[in-house]
Amino acid sequence: MILRRLENSRTFSIILLAGTFLLLVLAISDLGGEPRERAELKSRSTPLNAMVLARKMELLFNPAAIQALRPATNGLPIVYTMHFQPPPPPPAPAPPPTPTMKKVQVTFQGVYQTADGVKKAFIKVGEELVVGTLGAKVLAGWTVSDIALRTLTLKDAASQTNILEFSVAKEIEVPNQ
Repeated sequence: MILRRLENSRTFSIILLAGTFLLLVLAISDLGGEPRERAELKSRSTPLNAMVLARKMELLFNPAAIQALRPATNGLPIVYTMHFQPPPPPPAPAPPPTPTMKKVQVTFQGVYQTADGVKKAFIKVGEELVVGTLGAKVLAGWTVSDIALRTLTLKDAASQTNILEFSVAKEIEVPNQ
């Protein structure tokens, strides 16, 4: 607001014009002074020896001197801190316990009766074929308790029973040995 009044003021314009004219007159009259006297540069009486300069340059770029300026590569830096180190790795997990029981696939594959009247059963245990009579041991702790035409009954020492159907696979858990 004040600047607008000054721009529109006739007296301000006249004062500004007079000051500019005064500066122009002083610049033309060189302010009434003389240029400064400067002392002449001293010249050397003896010329420089080029060999001395070359020797100094060799010392400046000497590989041993440059190597001394390099910081040690395996040394700690000036601002080394333990604050930003990564955390230690977590301990390894404990190995899982070894299973004490395993599952075995058992399949009743058929029966036949001898001339003496003894029944024998074909039992596939895993990949092995077992032929057994009543009381025969089939698996660890499991024995044949009954043989019929379509079923086979197995018992263990705790009197648990497993009835196997003809040609139907069944998994039985037995202790690891």
